[in-house]
Amino acid sequence: MKKVLVLLALALGVSNMFAQEITVNGFKYEIKSSGDLEFIFTEKKGDVVIPEKVVYQGKSYTVTSLGYAAFANTDDIVSVTLPKTIITIGMDFMAESYVKKLVSLIECPSISQSRYFDESIPINNIQLFVPKGTKEKYLAIKGWKDFKSIEEIEDSQNDSNGSNRDTIQVTESSKVLEAEIRALGDKALNHISQASNAKSHDEMIKSLKQADELLVKILNTPNYETILPTDVVREKREQIQKMIDMINQMKK
Repeated sequence: MKKVLVLLALALGVSNMFAQEITVNGFKYEIKSSGDLEFIFTEKKGDVVIPEKVVYQGKSYTVTSLGYAAFANTDDIVSVTLPKTIITIGMDFMAESYVKKLVSLIECPSISQSRYFDESIPINNIQLFVPKGTKEKYLAIKGWKDFKSIEEIEDSQNDSNGSNRDTIQVTESSKVLEAEIRALGDKALNHISQASNAKSHDEMIKSLKQADELLVKILNTPNYETILPTDVVREKREQIQKMIDMINQMKK
């Protein structure tokens, strides 16, 4: 019974690995338990504009936070624009960054956004641009008030040359890719479930190996990492191999 429970736990892990992160238009996000999105990372260069909302698989999500070290150690991003929907900003979000301009469209700045602004973030070298009529609010908040300069911008400037689109649609090709990756993952999960119900050790090992082969197919699928991080797939493969080794020991 114990080994069956362990296998079921492993099966749950494979199922969940597809539900945590999404990549849309070159931006990686994590879907939080609240249903909102946390911006994690992008490989884009130059002027980076984070959207307020993202449409993914027909569902609209609101971007409400920046993850840990989201723009840390970047030397090819010139400016970052934050949507007005941002509520929290993670630690070291621009640590050791060469960003020179931060456009914050947040209308009500708070300490929950700036509490992690410390010496690791070169804010005294960054120009901060804020919505018209909000400069005094920013000057009253620790962290926000410490930027090199704070200037107000007109509403017409918030578009940042047309790049601040609130809604970004996922391309048809990315939908096809995700469907392919999910199909392989579902099949892997099915084989792990079969292993938990197998009548012999050999049958369990066979099902687990079939699951592993499907995970290898994921790794061999072009651009799979835009849907599922490599380290997640490799971790699941390692878990499966450990389970196979454990079953082999039980056979002796």
